[in-house]
Amino acid sequence: MVFYSNGAIIIIRPLEAAAFRLVRLRNTTEPSPVPTIAKDGVYMKKSNLSIYIILFLLMVTQLSGCALFGAQSPESLSPSGTVPPTQTQGELSAKDKTIIVYARAMDETNATKLLIDEFNRRSSTIFVKYQELPADSDSIYNQLKDKLSAHSNEYDIIDFDMSLCAEFASLGYISDISPYIKVDAVKTEDFFNGAYESVKFDGGVWGLPRNISTGILFYRKDIVGKAPKTWDNLINFCTMLSYDPSQYGFSMGGKQSEILSIEGYEFINAYGGKFFSSGDVCIINSKESAEGLTKLYELYHSSYAAPKLSEKSNIDSFVDYTNGSTVFMRNQTSVFTTATDQTSEVLLKMTDIAPVPKGIAGGGSFVSGNMAAISNYSDHKNEAWEFLKFLTSYDGQKIITLNSGRFPVLRELVMDTEIRAKYPRFKTEGFCDAMEQAVPRPATSRYRDFTIIFQEELAAFLENDQDVSVTLNNVQSRFNHPLSGPLQKE
Repeated sequence: MVFYSNGAIIIIRPLEAAAFRLVRLRNTTEPSPVPTIAKDGVYMKKSNLSIYIILFLLMVTQLSGCALFGAQSPESLSPSGTVPPTQTQGELSAKDKTIIVYARAMDETNATKLLIDEFNRRSSTIFVKYQELPADSDSIYNQLKDKLSAHSNEYDIIDFDMSLCAEFASLGYISDISPYIKVDAVKTEDFFNGAYESVKFDGGVWGLPRNISTGILFYRKDIVGKAPKTWDNLINFCTMLSYDPSQYGFSMGGKQSEILSIEGYEFINAYGGKFFSSGDVCIINSKESAEGLTKLYELYHSSYAAPKLSEKSNIDSFVDYTNGSTVFMRNQTSVFTTATDQTSEVLLKMTDIAPVPKGIAGGGSFVSGNMAAISNYSDHKNEAWEFLKFLTSYDGQKIITLNSGRFPVLRELVMDTEIRAKYPRFKTEGFCDAMEQAVPRPATSRYRDFTIIFQEELAAFLENDQDVSVTLNNVQSRFNHPLSGPLQKE
């Protein structure tokens, strides 16, 4: 914690930090779902002795000028986003610390390790261990459900796709962190709005966004002077262009997957369609939704669309675009993490980025990505909260972004000079505009059922010429009246 006196920062050393936590943290041997909150914003204790200890330590600290525990200024971070060893407080050792477990998918970059190491250096009381989960989302979902349905306290913090927030919250698997946010006065407005809204459900806040992605439109600025604002504008551009035999106007990842769902959501949203009413009731079958999907079909089957879209992943369409095969490409911000620095540099010289086009009702893309949440069965919720705060803080997110290239969840970091120097795409106005306009995916406690049904019916509509009204009716009926419980992928 930081205090100011005559313009100087007063900092608490490890021993003093431990004393400070007599009032800051509740006794971990007496777990409770939420902290007890005093009106002055600290955790309540019965004795006033702690207050005198704090006052004494503050006077000692002011005289001794010791090292800071907690936030560092951005300038003090090394190129990897971590604090040089001479500035650390904790040790990379679990000795005499409360151990908590952070469970997340395998990270192919070094970002997660650097993040955890940095937290363990700074903390004199908490030690985070990294429990690696499988790489694919289905395996993660199954493993987390197995553990949490058994009320296992093995994991303290769990990391999973944001679309599962409503399901895990409704099942009681994760803790509402609203009281922690209030006590620590977390500036939730610093998060991109769509990302923060994605971790809210039924009046609670069930975690914090860890990384995010959204839909964007790539376009060749050497061919097209400006980005189309609407889908009709894009179609007009495409019909007016002349193409080489190997060149096309538009491409997207049309393979049956979560991305196909998100693309369908974009068109429904752009033409005013809705997904759910209260109580998990699907209301997708409407003329507005039909108009949106009809526009998608028109684009998908046009003469200027790249061939075999149903077989293309986002990476496939990205490769086509970087090879000069298409003028417009709908993709995700996350596709940049799959590209080499050289490819990205070349791409940015001939291209620009904009939000996905709008329809008659406006629209925008949908947020995808992961969130981190505190397990409701953790024995160390307060300690888990401290790590969760660091994970989503300026320092924590900077470590992740610098070492992985993933889009940060905080607006301020997009302007960070070090990040922009390493990843020039963050300088692109359209890149940031797309994230500002992004909205949460449809919120339902049965999201996995819904997206599987939607993908299947949307693929039948786009590939097998199933009527649009039949498509929407099937989605709504299959979701609202499941024959035998949750659907499973084949």
